[in-house]
Amino acid sequence: MFFPLGWLFLTAFKTELQAIAVPPLFVFEPTLDNFGEVQRRSDYLLYARNSLITSLGSTVIGLAIAAPAAYSMAFFRTKRTRDILNADVEDLVRGRRPLKPGDLDAIEEGLIAADFGLPATQQAMEVLREKSFAAK
Repeated sequence: MFFPLGWLFLTAFKTELQAIAVPPLFVFEPTLDNFGEVQRRSDYLLYARNSLITSLGSTVIGLAIAAPAAYSMAFFRTKRTRDILNADVEDLVRGRRPLKPGDLDAIEEGLIAADFGLPATQQAMEVLREKSFAAK
């Protein structure tokens, strides 16, 4: 995995002729001229700035929507909150979908077992496994 990324990194500091040389050059005098050439041929910094603004803007908007929703669900529990949080869990327990990797972590933590009146023990995991594999 390192070799392709290392080669990419080294090639950035070669001249154009050194980059396409056959056989490839492993020892060369590094240059920074390529970075200036990229900026001259295209307005790379403008595109990088646009990407940065877009990614940061979408992250801020997502957090502005998700943070109040999460706060509300955590501190102002309603019947709807439980329905939203437990919809996937109920499908699992009732055998409407098979057990997926990661579901056992939730079972071990007692999240599923407590909602359905099961003790948070090995017995609860066995009951949920039986229901899940019976659905297949």
